[in-house]
Amino acid sequence: MCPSSTVSAAALMNKTPLAFFLIFCLLGLSSSASGNEPVGRFSFGFGYPYASIKYGLSERYQAELRCAFDSGITVAGARAYRSFLREGRTSLFSGIEGSYITFKTDEVRGDGFLVLAFAGGEYAVTKRFAFTFDIGPVYTWLRNAEYASISVSGIDWVLNTGFSYSFDLSRSSHEK
Repeated sequence: MCPSSTVSAAALMNKTPLAFFLIFCLLGLSSSASGNEPVGRFSFGFGYPYASIKYGLSERYQAELRCAFDSGITVAGARAYRSFLREGRTSLFSGIEGSYITFKTDEVRGDGFLVLAFAGGEYAVTKRFAFTFDIGPVYTWLRNAEYASISVSGIDWVLNTGFSYSFDLSRSSHEK
């Protein structure tokens, strides 16, 4: 086998998990949801090291603002969710995220962005409290603030875990 075909076969094998993951996300975006997530439901989410607020736009779609921070790093952005399966206390979803990144250490400072496709789930412990998780490939691009021509980018995997507390502001919840 010639070296060029070995490289392309290895590259294909490394991209296979990413391809299956993206197909899973697309199936989730195109399938019908069977849940009953109320419109107008807010939830506050907390994980290490992020905080978020999510809003139920419709039965199937949610929007979230999220901020993550660690020593010298801040990531702030938005997420869009599509629920595609609800069974009892468990729900599955997929979505996308876009975030702006700033960083400052003793040696370097700069900014950048990330784009994430994710799939995950939520388990409702009570009507208001749930554990959440998601996983997905993330593309990150960072640049040096002092030398704009110096930048780095790449694809990696991210796993998020956390919990959320929700409350309903819809008119129907006040009427009951």
